[in-house]
Amino acid sequence: LADAGMALLVPMLVHGRLVGIIALPPKRGGDEFQLQDLELLSMVAGQVALQMENTRLYEEELKKQKLEEQLGLARTIQSRLLPRQIPEIPGLDLAACNITSAEVSGDYYDLIKRQDGRLVIIISDVSGKGVPASLLASSLQASMRAHCQTSCSPGEILERVNLYLHESTDPSHFATLFLAIFDPQTNTLCYSSGGHNSPVLRRTDGSIELLEKGGLPLGAFDFGTYEEESVTLAPGDTLFMYTDGLTETRNGAEEEFGEERVERLLGNSHELPAARLLDVMHDELRLFSGRAVADDDVTLVALKVQQSAQSNLTGPVAYEGSG
Repeated sequence: LADAGMALLVPMLVHGRLVGIIALPPKRGGDEFQLQDLELLSMVAGQVALQMENTRLYEEELKKQKLEEQLGLARTIQSRLLPRQIPEIPGLDLAACNITSAEVSGDYYDLIKRQDGRLVIIISDVSGKGVPASLLASSLQASMRAHCQTSCSPGEILERVNLYLHESTDPSHFATLFLAIFDPQTNTLCYSSGGHNSPVLRRTDGSIELLEKGGLPLGAFDFGTYEEESVTLAPGDTLFMYTDGLTETRNGAEEEFGEERVERLLGNSHELPAARLLDVMHDELRLFSGRAVADDDVTLVALKVQQSAQSNLTGPVAYEGSG
């Protein structure tokens, strides 16, 4: 500043922190600055610095309030996506929960009892955070609910919803989703997955099966087919579904909760009711991470067959074609 012709520099301090400098050129006539000049300028510098700091804090508070309002709106949207109550299906123990993080993401689940008695199970994770993710999840839910009332199979539904999302949203937005339709008369579960974490099926004999059939995440591309598979559930079998906020949670050592831990906990807790199983998973997740609030939303759904229903059907679930 001396090279710029400044003769006096007065620091602007707030609690000992430099927030600016008042720089003055030489006085006219060549007079030197006196002590009283410095005292006056120091007082002015302190007042200006305090005003600058107050303005900064006010702007930060406005940003914080705006962010909290957006998060509140996102939580409201997300909460309205979730079923108000769990459908009652004879012979089926069903439970679900959504554990929100500090930054609301696009997790959601849906449980729909159709007029034909079949149960539709959906669990999904939309890309992004906050209001945009919640709005996309809302659009996805509306499309899924409409298609799930048709005679289309899970694979056909995902193909149609994939095209809808791709055409109606930004290409960078997508969703993973697992869809299953359970028939309580045959204990048959027909499913397909759109790039979602593979649900874990624990059989009564202790064996573990992953439900892996499906295709790409929804909305990412305007093409793709979605494989589907039908599995028969026996009394005592437990199906556990989740979003990646569970398995990707890290502890202080940067270790992930992981799929192996999920399978082990499922094996140790398979005799518990579905709701208690979800409590165990949540408790173990908090112990593992050491945090009360997760970094990402966690959504869990558990289904347990209590008893076989008598069936008037003689074969697996049949769906009409999509044509």
